[in-house]
Amino acid sequence: MQKILIAIALTVSFTFKGFTQLRTSRSFSFLNTPYTSKQQALGGELISYTKKHEVSRYFYANPALLSSSNSNDISISYQFLSPRVKASYIGYTTNYNKIGNIGIGLYYVNYGEVEGYDETGKHTGNFRSNSFASIISWGWGNDTFSIGSSLKYTLQNIAGYKSSALFFDFGGLFVHPIKELSVGITFRNIGFPLAKSSTEKFTMPVNILLGTTFKPANMPVRFNVVAQQLHTFKIINSASSEAELNLFGEWEENNQITWVDHLLGHFNLGIELVAGKNIGFLVGYDVKNRIELKLENASRLTGFSLGLALHLKKLDLTYAYKIQHIAGKTNQLTLHLNPKDLITKNNSIL
Repeated sequence: MQKILIAIALTVSFTFKGFTQLRTSRSFSFLNTPYTSKQQALGGELISYTKKHEVSRYFYANPALLSSSNSNDISISYQFLSPRVKASYIGYTTNYNKIGNIGIGLYYVNYGEVEGYDETGKHTGNFRSNSFASIISWGWGNDTFSIGSSLKYTLQNIAGYKSSALFFDFGGLFVHPIKELSVGITFRNIGFPLAKSSTEKFTMPVNILLGTTFKPANMPVRFNVVAQQLHTFKIINSASSEAELNLFGEWEENNQITWVDHLLGHFNLGIELVAGKNIGFLVGYDVKNRIELKLENASRLTGFSLGLALHLKKLDLTYAYKIQHIAGKTNQLTLHLNPKDLITKNNSIL
């Protein structure tokens, strides 16, 4: 066990050194999108959790979340990013006593059919674009501490330009032995390209996250706080800046982004209201999303998300609604189930 910890620490330290200059992610950025509804509804990130029967479901966000307490769990998620863009995910977790906990997942994004034009405005035909990721994760630990790692193979096809890459995730998790409190850390998407069909320089979607989930005693509320992209400070995309004409009739960028925006943009916040044993209401806030995509006079609820979680006898159902932009909303539905529970006789799903 000590050798495993040393190997992970050395790998992370050497690889992290080469990525400290990165700002925002471009290539394979779909890897940092929420795969399941609860993650979406709680602000977009979930790398620590305190409900034992659910924790392994989010291994794709932090492999240290893999636990033997909910082995053989299947997650199926479908996401409507826009009328044209859709995404789907399926994940499975199991446990091997001698090896540890294993998670396998597949994530696919279909960007739909897009009309193509050349530089003269001539129609060149329609094309399809998509992204795909396969994940295999390993986790080991006890009731208090756990560690994990993931291997991800990704493939992108954007307008006929294909590229692939290999990524590694490393994670750790601490769970308080008495209080309902957990703290997680994840080094995500550390890797390198395997093949690319253009000369464009790859900017890997590296993301280092630190988060906590806690539920105060005698309160029906569970809080989720995550700090993302800790390897760099300035993370707000400059596309959120405005441009205006100067006295000479030239366009100049009017950068309204401040250091406070960059600081607050690191945080994703989520609240789960436990209304009963089998139902929960979710509210999330993606600060970076709001700063980048809000409009001066019509920002409304940009960056906020809502969700509903139902825990039934044989399955869990979660729905999330995310306001990415005033003109763009995301709907996501996720089903969690265990085949063993479905086989059990004389029990209704409800």
